[in-house]
Amino acid sequence: MRESLHAPAVRYLYGRSLVVARTLVVLALAGMACLSVWLLSHGRQPDLAMRAWVGAVAWVLGAAAAWRFWHRLPEGFLVWDGSLWWLETGRTGMRMPVDPSLRVHLDFQTILMLSVQGASHTRQWLWMECRSDPLQWPALRRAVYSRARGGPLAGAPAKQTTDGMPPPQGGGASHKT
Repeated sequence: MRESLHAPAVRYLYGRSLVVARTLVVLALAGMACLSVWLLSHGRQPDLAMRAWVGAVAWVLGAAAAWRFWHRLPEGFLVWDGSLWWLETGRTGMRMPVDPSLRVHLDFQTILMLSVQGASHTRQWLWMECRSDPLQWPALRRAVYSRARGGPLAGAPAKQTTDGMPPPQGGGASHKT
């Protein structure tokens, strides 16, 4: 494969996303609306006050968990050097190599939700948005979906035959006459 077909090196910002924050706020407000409708539909039942307290506490705990989730999203840079992925933490600038099996979980063309596994074998979730750096976005997408220099396509096992030749095109068996 020619060198020019490989994805270029790229350094792309990741962190707390406004899209995620807005989605969590909308879900919290929808939960509050459902709780209100549920309480109003029960009229003047004797245990309504207890239901209201339990529902309010559950809503507050859910909203707090959503805020904590968003607040603890990692921040830094995802770096592709052409052969390896690195996480560069935002606070210290320290680079940590990650497992080459970067995974794309959601792809909305202008938003990517990725996960990487670091040296500690814990999976980190990264929310990437085009608006963070629109000029570098195409390079990031090429890097996410490309293969490393000299390596197999990300997420796909290398295919070989027993004689060391690549498999025939079209997936069918080759016949020699």
